[in-house]
Amino acid sequence: MNQKTCDRFIVFLYKTTEYAGELITDCDEGKQAWITIDELRNTPSENQMAKNYLPMFLEDQYSEAFGPWKDDEPWDIIYK
Repeated sequence: MNQKTCDRFIVFLYKTTEYAGELITDCDEGKQAWITIDELRNTPSENQMAKNYLPMFLEDQYSEAFGPWKDDEPWDIIYK
């Protein structure tokens, strides 16, 4: 949550070992895609956001990540 404006940016991440069916790629929530861990590691991102989510997929101890921030200030992700 932005600590100045109280805005929130929510990302839903799903982990699976298999899936079937057709993925709906265009919806009101934004673009949907299944990607591999390697693709996640190599996803270009101006703020390294994709790489920040890797612990959610590589370490079984986490079920959520939270990042309080203030505009134009560095911030960290807290894993729970």
